[in-house]
Amino acid sequence: MTRVADADSEEELIELARVMTAAQLERAVRAYRRVTTADANGLYADAHLAMFWDDDGSLVIHGRLAPEDGALFLRALEGARRSLWEQRRGSAEPQEPPTSAETLVAVADAALSSTQDRSSGDRYQVVVHVDADALANDEGPGCVLDNGPAIATETARRLACDASVVAVSERNGKTLRVGRKTRTIPPAVRRALSGRDRGCRFPGCENHRFVDAHHVRHWALGGHTKLDNLVLLCRRHHRLVHEGGYAIDDRMRFYDPWGRHIPPVLRPPPGDADELRRDNSTTIGPSTCASGDGDPMDLELAVDALLSATAS
Repeated sequence: MTRVADADSEEELIELARVMTAAQLERAVRAYRRVTTADANGLYADAHLAMFWDDDGSLVIHGRLAPEDGALFLRALEGARRSLWEQRRGSAEPQEPPTSAETLVAVADAALSSTQDRSSGDRYQVVVHVDADALANDEGPGCVLDNGPAIATETARRLACDASVVAVSERNGKTLRVGRKTRTIPPAVRRALSGRDRGCRFPGCENHRFVDAHHVRHWALGGHTKLDNLVLLCRRHHRLVHEGGYAIDDRMRFYDPWGRHIPPVLRPPPGDADELRRDNSTTIGPSTCASGDGDPMDLELAVDALLSATAS
């Protein structure tokens, strides 16, 4: 209250504090503050965004936005978070709500996925410099973000699974030859892969947006860029397979970091429920998912029922 209180408003604010929770009072105080045009100009002038690479390689972001710009930013995060959460709730495996960091990355990914007002594709690419020997070995130096910090070899392999590659030959620090940029996954193979997998193949995952083509045996280790060596994975599960210790064998079977097999989840072809019916002992009919009489849920009644069930 001290941020906005004066001799005329102090008594009124104290009355509010007596009947509100701390969170409610915080919201009320934010709205109570009187903002002049000069204040608004000052807020806009103070807007800034600072970014730097920390010693551990992470990107640190610190900034300040004018109120209306901040509200727009929060709306974008809210929309992306809802979209991510809806995708995860469709999965058969337990899911955690997306964090703010994951949501911010999703907003950036969605922005770069748009083709509007894009004059040069190279301008929007994330460039990773990778030593060929490091990429073919389990560990080692030589993997660096362009104008950024070093990254793990396995992270470089994940990024190289489905990316453009430019081969550069060097000797004693001097460039001898720069090859043509090539797509790791040819467009025809990518279309066939998308038609076969129809989204992330990790058991229970229903995510079909922001998916990568993963090499079961990485091309840097001698694996071929063919359909039988590729599988679609969402960004989260792609990271788990590379950096998280999960694994896939050549029969597209998934294993957790302890080597235990993860049972597959049935994925019938689109528009064909016969396979689902054969695998499900429940008889599917017009009333299979029917619940109630169509009336809206009574929240108070539902809470009372839950409390009664818990008490018993």
